[in-house]
Amino acid sequence: MSRIRETAASLPRVFGYFLLATIATAWLVVAVGGPASSSPIQDHLDSLIEQDKAPALFTAAVGKTGITRMAAAGVRQRGWGQEVTTKDILRINSNTKAMTAAMVATLVEDGVLPKGWQTTVQEVFPGLHESYHNVTLRELLSMRSGIRKSARNWNRYGSRQEVVMHQFSGAPKVTRGEFHYSNLSFIMAAAMAEKLTGKSWETLMQERIFDPLGMASAGFGEPSERASGQPWGHIHDRDRVWVGEERPLPAVMGPAGTVSLTMEDWAKFIVLWFDDVEPKILSREVLTELTTDMRYAAGWHVRPRGTRSKRLSHGGNSRTWRSRLVVYPSGNTAYLAVATGRDRDRPRTWKMLGGVIRVVRKVR
Repeated sequence: MSRIRETAASLPRVFGYFLLATIATAWLVVAVGGPASSSPIQDHLDSLIEQDKAPALFTAAVGKTGITRMAAAGVRQRGWGQEVTTKDILRINSNTKAMTAAMVATLVEDGVLPKGWQTTVQEVFPGLHESYHNVTLRELLSMRSGIRKSARNWNRYGSRQEVVMHQFSGAPKVTRGEFHYSNLSFIMAAAMAEKLTGKSWETLMQERIFDPLGMASAGFGEPSERASGQPWGHIHDRDRVWVGEERPLPAVMGPAGTVSLTMEDWAKFIVLWFDDVEPKILSREVLTELTTDMRYAAGWHVRPRGTRSKRLSHGGNSRTWRSRLVVYPSGNTAYLAVATGRDRDRPRTWKMLGGVIRVVRKVR
């Protein structure tokens, strides 16, 4: 914006030229930064950055045709000063899970899984501990499989099938049928897909989610490692100073949380879940089934909210990034917010992103 102001200040003071310049400048803002942000939203983000709540913040509202309003504030890497834009690539962490589940659903619809959602672990990976033999694909994606949350050292594994063979060789430590948040359950589901198709999870995601939906920016890993000049994640040091740090998740954790992309491309996936949008990769029946009658279903926390319409939500958390997404299918609306850092007191960043979403919802 400072460059725009400098340009405007140097224009001739002739009304006709001024009017043309104003129109051109407005076009430039839309072309470079996407849809013009509502000023209350931008002001709110700017205020949070000034309070040092995060190095950078991003937010958007999504409607049936895509993003309806969005804003970004802060810098791509603390100490370097380059400002973020609404076109930047963002790491969404566990919001990846809904994408992984949707990809698996396309395999179910195509008949790749022997018994569809009821395909068991034993049918794909015989030889694991007997406690897992009858665990179904549906239980894996709803986190009711009896699988614990995570592995202790992801870096030791070279493939997802290696994770499966090692992590599921012993008896489970949580109760099957009860909800237990689990990254490992999504690794198992993805490993089943890989074994049955002979393709990597990354390839399946590209072929079945990203390409069909036109998500050109979508990929895997840290934005700053994928492309020069993209935002960094940040940590709080002991003095509560933000420090840029590239801390990618191990590749084997991909199905649980390594997707990164722009807000515009994220919106292309989000609109799939709107009731009044024609689905592109899955039938409306399957999309509804994936988010029905469960507290956690296929990468979504589901809340009916009493007599209100259903709400889908999810968060993405790492040491260096945090994201939050809320979707109202019957209202054909969604709201997202991302921070390029997480406060040492974790709930603070989560609550802050919730506050950002509330501001975006109020602005029309």
